[in-house]
Amino acid sequence: MSLMEYCDIRKGRLVPTYGSFPIRCDWCEEVSESVAQTGSCWVCPNCIGEMRGETRG
Repeated sequence: MSLMEYCDIRKGRLVPTYGSFPIRCDWCEEVSESVAQTGSCWVCPNCIGEMRGETRG
């Protein structure tokens, strides 16, 4: 993945295209546009509850 996938060059400057920026969830390995970074992991909303349960005990 490169920065140029999400930016255009206009008048010599990088301009974001505001397209989707998919990130893979470290738990279910599905691509999601909404993830939370928890330490060194990226976790999608569907896995946050499961992650919290495992880290508590």
